Amino acid sequence: MITIFAFIIVLFGSLNWLSIGMFQYDIVAGLFGFQGNIFSRIIYIIIGVSALWLTYAVIRYKGKLTIKKSLKNEPMPNNQNQQNSNQPTQPTQNNFEQKPQNAEQSNLNTQTQEQNNSNTQNLNS
Repeated sequence: MITIFAFIIVLFGSLNWLSIGMFQYDIVAGLFGFQGNIFSRIIYIIIGVSALWLTYAVIRYKGKLTIKKSLKNEPMPNNQNQQNSNQPTQPTQNNFEQKPQNAEQSNLNTQTQEQNNSNTQNLNS
C-alpha cells in the first residue's frame, strides 16, 4: 500500500518538475507562497522520501514493483478447503470445444469431430 502512495506522490513531483521545465512555474511553491515556505519544504521532503522508497522497492524486487493483495483475496485455510472438497468440480473443455482461431482450424476441428462421431457409432453397432 505504501508503494502505491509513493508512486502517486512521485508522479505529482514529476509533474511539478515538468511544469517548472516547460512553464517556469513551481506548482508546490504556487500553492504555498514560495519555495522557502515550511509547507513547501515539507512537500519537497515527502516527494524525495517517496522517490527513495520506490528506488528501494525496485532494487528489492529486482526491477518489479509489487503490490501486496488485500486480505480478502488470500486463500482459505486448509480446514475450509477440505469442507468444500465435496462439491463437484466443473469438467474441463476438450480441444474440440475451443473456439477456432481461423477458418482452416475450424474445418479441421469439424472433420475431427465427424471422425470421432463415426468411430463412436461404429463401436456402438
